[in-house]
Formats: sequence, structure tokens, C-alpha cells
Amino acid sequence: MGSLDSQRPQPESAMRHGPSIVLSALLLATALAVGAQQPVPPAEAPAPTSATATPVSDDAAAAAGAATAAVAAAPADAGAPDVAAEDRAFQTYVDGLATALLAREDLAGLVVSVVRDDRVLLAKGYGMASLDPARPADGETAMFRIGSVAKTFAYTAAMQLVAEGRLSLDDVANERLPPALALPDDGYAEPIRIRHLLTHTAGYEDSGLGHLFVREPAAVPTPEDYLVRHRPRRVRPPGAVASYSNYSIAVLGAVVAHVSGMSFVDYVEQRLTGPLGMTRTTFRDPLPAGDPRGMDRALAADLAIGYTRQGGAFVAGAHEFTGHIAAVGGASATASDMARWMRMHLAGGALDGVRVLPEAGSLAMREALFRNGVRTPPITHGFLAHPLGPYETWGHGGATLYFHTGMALVPAKGIGVFASSNTDNARAPVADFVRLVLEHLLPEARPAPRAVAVDAATLARYEGTWRSNRRNYTSLEKLPIAFGSEATIRAGADGALRVSAGGETTRYVPIGPGLFQEAEGHALLEFLDGPDGVPDRYVGGYGLAVAERVAPADSIGLLALALLLAVGVAVARLAGMFRREKRGQATRPGLAAVRALALGSALAWIALVVALGLATAGMLADRAEVMFTFPSPMLRFAVWLGLLAAALAALEVLALVAVWRGGWRAWPKVRYTAGVLLLAAAAALLWRWNLLLPTG
Repeated sequence: MGSLDSQRPQPESAMRHGPSIVLSALLLATALAVGAQQPVPPAEAPAPTSATATPVSDDAAAAAGAATAAVAAAPADAGAPDVAAEDRAFQTYVDGLATALLAREDLAGLVVSVVRDDRVLLAKGYGMASLDPARPADGETAMFRIGSVAKTFAYTAAMQLVAEGRLSLDDVANERLPPALALPDDGYAEPIRIRHLLTHTAGYEDSGLGHLFVREPAAVPTPEDYLVRHRPRRVRPPGAVASYSNYSIAVLGAVVAHVSGMSFVDYVEQRLTGPLGMTRTTFRDPLPAGDPRGMDRALAADLAIGYTRQGGAFVAGAHEFTGHIAAVGGASATASDMARWMRMHLAGGALDGVRVLPEAGSLAMREALFRNGVRTPPITHGFLAHPLGPYETWGHGGATLYFHTGMALVPAKGIGVFASSNTDNARAPVADFVRLVLEHLLPEARPAPRAVAVDAATLARYEGTWRSNRRNYTSLEKLPIAFGSEATIRAGADGALRVSAGGETTRYVPIGPGLFQEAEGHALLEFLDGPDGVPDRYVGGYGLAVAERVAPADSIGLLALALLLAVGVAVARLAGMFRREKRGQATRPGLAAVRALALGSALAWIALVVALGLATAGMLADRAEVMFTFPSPMLRFAVWLGLLAAALAALEVLALVAVWRGGWRAWPKVRYTAGVLLLAAAAALLWRWNLLLPTG
């Protein structure tokens, strides 16, 4: 989920860089983000920074592999079938890998399930589901938040209605929604259709800070209220390009509810989890007793607790209430139940004699519905495809603030792997774990990119700063989400590209014209040329978004520089006024009002920077707070200070007429004019980045 989606890059704060101190309150990584998450999302996104092949995980895999070899070499019981020995060896491998992962990555707990050929090879847990009270993670009872993996239930529910003839992919969404939830056209003639919701091509900007998760149960809105109050704007025509959208799936959940005549949660319970025997999977929150929306109290007692790793200890996080976005990322499930979910999809819509989807409809869900690129993975009927050696996986990732989840199926081999951890730093470890387990089961799928030679001039075409189109365009979220969506690409002397985002750098080797593969993984990057033949965008990860080259005028660095210079102008003014006062020099003749205006403007710009710094301190003290409360009170105050500073800068521009007609000498006029124009430019950039939007 992006959070709720872990697939897009989610950089940490850039506080260690001087210019970023000015903006860090707003350049906060939204990798809690929604990131989606990149999306993950949330959860993850279509980010170039695949979280695969970390040295720690590969070391763990080596240790686990050694243990597996020892088990495989041990004599089997007399008459025991080979498959039993293979299963024991595999379980030993997973046990070793999971145990090493928890210890080396400081994870509180991990639950895992693996299926193959309609058999459950493993469904168990490692570490702790809760530290206080102490409850071990196990595969049968511990219920972990699965983030955007919950979206696969929404996709499946929609395809059930399609199979029954009650819904069509070409239906206009507004014709399948109650009038109160009708989607505005936002100036686009083409209506949003069901297929656009499934493929994240409806055209919505990204939004989630301050409303995707709710801290207090009494504040959880209904899904209908949420869809109206937090509707993002459409910023591109539907069907043009995919950009991961939590809101689109929330709308899809409302479509399922309206067409079926029951709430989305009731529909899932009656049509999916109930028939499939997934008794420990729920889309309900642990609400106060008597609230009909709440989950069963017995189930609530088995919910895993999410943790952050702080100062060498695990700190429990607040529960993230998600009833308003149940279809987006509101599910909690056991590893055992997720094994049933994977078996059903791998078996073509049926499980243990119970069919929830016609086989043709189930198989159709694996077909491509949209591609952002030509050679990168397609988006199927909601599920996300990803290369795995000669195979293609089919599944989803997910993230909340404290949980990270991965689910990958290989239909061609009848294999499915699910893993979820209840620690906020588990995004990369969980992705590594799923990959390594798949590669253990399918040795031929281990990454072995066949690099081709590319000259330095060609590689240089791809260098620069790139920003995902999964970002906000029209609200105060624009800057922090843009910052969390950026990646920097540099060409190496070894003929490979280095893609850096979120504090991680991944090496990609060229495997074809404009096509690169992760050197130690499977992720692809496909660069696409603009009309002038110059690469101006690329598709990566799950193909769920397009990264666009950042023009200098749109760079965050330019905004940071402008604000720093504005503060410099303000400080220089105050210093000059202080020196003149100390020397007893008179104010320049006839311009006392201009002096007062300049003084007020200088104080406003300095106050703005101070407010941003205080907002930064508050948000960095608890980064999860950004997802619960955005904008913070201090950030709201900073916006009003920005409006004041911009207004005073505008008045100073008007005052330039009096300055140039007055009795000042030439150099003071030029110096003052330059300062005023710089302040005006800084104000214009504040407006461009939506930092002058009153927030109430």
C-alpha cells in the first residue's frame, strides 16, 4: 500500500545534506508511503530500486543451503518416499534462511507459507508475533497485516462479478457506483472504466498522507465517506499510462459493494474467505465492542503487533485502522490461510472441491491488460507480473507502516510463496526471502543476466534524476511524495548503470537496446525515447508506473537553493540595518516605508525557515506520524508564513518603482532589486510546489 505499496523507492530523509535542512519537513520520505511505496507499496511501485540480492540475505541463503545439503545427505527412514526427504530438506532450508534473516536484519517476526502442485510444503512462523504479551509467530494462528496483497481479493471479487455477467471490464465506473460516489471528470472526456481501475490507469494522482491510515477507531470513516472526502484529482486521461493508485482500488471495492448489494467486507467473507475455509483472514478492524464493523474478539487476540527498530530495541507501533480502505489494504491473515489463497489461484479458481471462479475466468486473470513498456512486465487483471529467470511470477507486494509482505506465484510450475514480517525495516528482507525461496525451488531461475556491450556515450543518455509519475500534483503532498519518488541514475566505468533511491543503490547491466536487468536479481529497466529520440522516461519494477526525467526547473534542489538564498537575502538585510543603526546612519531619504517592508519581509522568510525546521524535528521524531497526521500543525503554520512572505515579496516588487525613482545611489538600487527578484522567484517556486495552499 504505499504505504500499502512497497514497490516504489522510499528514500530516507535527506537531513544529512545541508540544503535539505531547509526543506526536510516537506521532503519527508513517504515510504511509509502508502509506496508505495513504491509498493510495496506499498506495498509498495514502479521503482528502479528493487530490494533484492542483499549480502545479508545471500549469506543467509548460503548457510541455509548448507543445512539443506546435510539433511538431504542424511539416510532416509526405511521405505520413506523421496518426496518426504525433499520436503524435509526444503523445510530445513527455509528454517535456516528465516532464522538467519531475523537475526541479521533485526526482525521481530516472520510468517511463511509455500505451496507446490496443490500441496502445502510449509506454513509456519519464526520469531514473535507479539513481545508483550509474548506470543510466538506461527503459521496457523498469528494474523499478520498483509498490506496491498489485500488488493488481490478485490481483483478476484471483481472478476467473480464479471464471470457472472453482472459486471464488465468495459463498464463505465460511474454506472456501477451509487450517485453519491460518482467520479468527477476533472476535465477529461473519456470516462473511467472498470479495466482502468484494475490496471491503475484511471489517471489519479497519488495521495495518502494523513488519511490512508487512522489511529483512533472512533475516527475511522465509512468507505463511502472516505471516497468523497479524500478523492485525488485526475491528472491524465484514463488508459494512457499506469500509475499505482490506492484510490482506484478503493473505488473498485465500492463497485463490488454496489453491484453485489452488500458491503465489500461482507462480500469477501461470503463469497471468498468463507467458501475457501480461510477462517483466520479478515478485512475487519479490532473496533470497540458493539461496533458491527469490528472483527471477532477471538481473532483480534491473535493479531500480530507491528514494531519499529529503535535504539537496539523493538518499539510497538500503533494499530493502523484501515476499515475505510478495506479493499486497498485492510486484511489480516495467517500464513496457512494465504497458502489456501495461493492454491486456489494456482488451481484455476477452485480449492478442495469448492470453486469460487470459473476456470476460464481464473486463467483470464493472468492475461495482460496493460503495459507501460514493451519488454517490461504487464499489468494483468490487477495482479502484478515480474520476471524470474525463464519464468514470470504473478502476485503482489504490500506494506503498512509496520508490516511488509510479499506473495509470488509461478503458475507455470504450480509454486506459490508468501511471507510477511511485522517490523518496519523488513521491506528488503521480505523481498529477498521470497526471491531466494523461489530460486531454491527453481535453480534454473537464479539470476544470470547476459550483458551486452554498450559504449559510454550510450550509457550517458540515461544519467540524471528521474521521478515516478506516482506522485501528487495538486496538493501540499506534492513535495514530500515527489521526494519519495526520485531516483538518481549514474553510468559506471564497468558498463552498468547505478540506480540510487531510498538509501539503496542497485546495479543494472545492459541486456538489449534501452533494456537493463538487475545484476544480482530479476528486475528490468526499460528506457523509452521521447519525440526527439532522447530517453525521457523509463519503466521498472512491476511496470506499475513510469519514471520521468526531472527538468532543472522542476528539481527539488532548485527549490532548496532558492529558499537558502532567500534566507541569505533576509539575513543580509538585517545585518545591514543593524550596522547602520550602530553607526548612527540615517535611513535612505524618502524610503522609510520601503525599509519597513524590507524588514518585515526578511523576518517573514526567516520565520518560515524556522517553522520548517521545527516541523522537521517533530516529524522526524516519529515518521509514522506523517501517515496519521499530515500536515502537522507546525507545517500548517509554515504554509501561512509562506503566504505572508510571498505577499510581502509581491509588495516589494511593486515598491521597486519608488526605489528606482528615489534618491538611492545606483549600487544600493541594484542590490536591493536583485534581492527582491530573488525573493519573488522563491515565492514563485513555493507556489509551484503547492506550498502556498492554505490547509485550514
